[in-house]
Amino acid sequence: MRQEKLKYLAKLALLVLMGIFGSFLISEAGLRLMNISYPVFHGFDPVRGRILEPGMEGWFRYEGNAYVKINSAGFRDVEHPLQKPKGTYRILLLGDSYTEARQVSLENTFGRKVEQQLQSCERLLPHLVEVINFGVPGYGNAEELITLRSRGWAYDPDLVLTMFFSGNDLIDNFPRAELREPAYIPRPYFHLDQGELKLAYNFQEWSPPILKYRLLLWGVHNFRTLELLNQANRVLAARHIGDSQENLSSRAGLADFVYAPPQTPIHREAWDITEGILKLMHQEVLKHGANFFLVTATSPDQIDQEERILLKERLATKKLDYPEQRLRALGEIEGFPVLNLLYDFQQYAEQHPAHLHGFSNTKLGAGHWNEQGHELAAQLISKRICQDPSIL
Repeated sequence: MRQEKLKYLAKLALLVLMGIFGSFLISEAGLRLMNISYPVFHGFDPVRGRILEPGMEGWFRYEGNAYVKINSAGFRDVEHPLQKPKGTYRILLLGDSYTEARQVSLENTFGRKVEQQLQSCERLLPHLVEVINFGVPGYGNAEELITLRSRGWAYDPDLVLTMFFSGNDLIDNFPRAELREPAYIPRPYFHLDQGELKLAYNFQEWSPPILKYRLLLWGVHNFRTLELLNQANRVLAARHIGDSQENLSSRAGLADFVYAPPQTPIHREAWDITEGILKLMHQEVLKHGANFFLVTATSPDQIDQEERILLKERLATKKLDYPEQRLRALGEIEGFPVLNLLYDFQQYAEQHPAHLHGFSNTKLGAGHWNEQGHELAAQLISKRICQDPSIL
């Protein structure tokens, strides 16, 4: 009797598995026939943690609408030869999602526009200008420095431009990663040890969490059904993102507080680490015979007039440019140029009805730069590069 029951249960389990497998195949075939895809562009690297997966491509419609293609080197850009062509002035961009800019077409990113606009810069003639985009979403300055070390110097850049986003770079640089994001997101970071920066990792390459993380990435990279399930999970999680961000921010003691002078030890430590990384990056750039240029991106809360008023009241401050002022002072002390986009962006927003952040499928005035934001950023960056003798 018991043996017959076990056989029945085994047959039932087999039928269930066959049903699940069959449904999976039908779902996979249907999604591919209808060309429905929600690509995950991230991959894993034992040195840098998260990377962009070489060869991945597809439409990104979560914010904006653009076709994204990752080149063979693992960056959202066209292919670039390692060896710099003769007569070329090569600019390497470091940054996060503002620099990678999957919300707009590649042609409309500030990096491509800077490349186009600098071709007519008389001080660069007869050189051809080439801009290489090394931006990766989610990166802080630690990952950017490691990317420069492990990948960037092989391209022999003449100028390294780092796009700093105060909205999350300060948090991304903070070593206590467990306070701000799930442990399964691999991240290298720097921490202070008796005043010196020390590199560490919140993961081990072959640890169970990383093996699980890599298995999940393999799944969503190869199966449309898993892409769809991942997208559904992302949409559900987005409904609670407000509460989640608030909790993480309050636990880390950062977030909106970056726009005012530091009030807590955690906040001061985060700034010390951030400035230390930027100093180190500048020093290494000079050692390689290149120039260093820091540009500060804008947060939508600094540009949208209603949000600016609310944030000023919440922080009890008259201005929201503490990061810009602090980084400008750092540049003056260390001897590298800093371009704060904030003031020109604010002036443009006050004089024009158009938004520089946000998209019609999300919220205008919120999120990343749209096409107009990238255009304005490119104009300001190109003008500064062409006119500033400390850059060229």
